[in-house]
Amino acid sequence: MSFHSDYDPLEAKVTLILLGVSLWCLFFTIIAYLPAKELLRTRSVRINLLLVSSLMFSVIVFYFMERVVATNIQENDVPLEANTASTPCTTVAFLMNYFWLC
Repeated sequence: MSFHSDYDPLEAKVTLILLGVSLWCLFFTIIAYLPAKELLRTRSVRINLLLVSSLMFSVIVFYFMERVVATNIQENDVPLEANTASTPCTTVAFLMNYFWLC
């Protein structure tokens, strides 16, 4: 397995900035619904809030994934094809799949 790629630090910074903007917008979506008590009783608003919260957690897990990968690369602990993935990597993969499929 080869990790050589055309990595561009600018793309990584733009990704993190735009994901941060997305996270704030999702947070403000939840804040906007909280004062409307009558709307919170409708099924469509509850489904929307569950979707928004699931997307928020998936973005947070994505940020955590970046840290796990950076730590594995710094420690030179990149798994080969014959090795199994580390526990943090497996945890992040499980959480990413869970929150994207919620």
